[in-house]
Amino acid sequence: WVDAGSLDEEVPRLRQALGRLLGVPVDDVQDVEQAVEKALRVYTDKETRLTSEVMRELERAVSLRANDVLWIDHLNAMEQLRHGIGLVGYAQREPLVEYKARSYELFQGLLLAIRRQTVELLFRAEIVTQPPPMLTPEAKESGPSETLTSGAVENEVKAEKKERVLAGASKVGRNDPCPCGKKKPDGTPVKFKHCHGA
Repeated sequence: WVDAGSLDEEVPRLRQALGRLLGVPVDDVQDVEQAVEKALRVYTDKETRLTSEVMRELERAVSLRANDVLWIDHLNAMEQLRHGIGLVGYAQREPLVEYKARSYELFQGLLLAIRRQTVELLFRAEIVTQPPPMLTPEAKESGPSETLTSGAVENEVKAEKKERVLAGASKVGRNDPCPCGKKKPDGTPVKFKHCHGA
């Protein structure tokens, strides 16, 4: 714990960190309470600018992102701790006790890092809205894109034909003649499983 007297000694560092975090001048901050007021003012201004609904969505996204990234780092650190904890036995310490103590410290560090990163990202994040691309009238009227290969267009046409044929047909067995009426070169009907049932 830190007493109130030592907090006031940290005001210059607090000003520097707050200025970096908020991106606004904070020379008027004289103590911790003013720093908190200034941060809350900047946060509420951002919320009114973005609307409350967008701000809640931003909070959720930022919190999930921080939790996800830092949790993976925490799991990697725990794995390294698990592999290296046996070495403390050489120092005449109980490995299980050391593992519990160090894993607790790592978890407390994780919680602090999540809070710190969430707050930092919330203050720094900006929402940029871009209008959806407008389609020209020619693009709306044209058929398949010219970038499609001829094979892709044929597959698209076959899929549409298959849907049309099968929509009107009753349940057809795999070995029954295909309802589309397709014939082999010798004149026999093609089985459903080789035509539209594939």
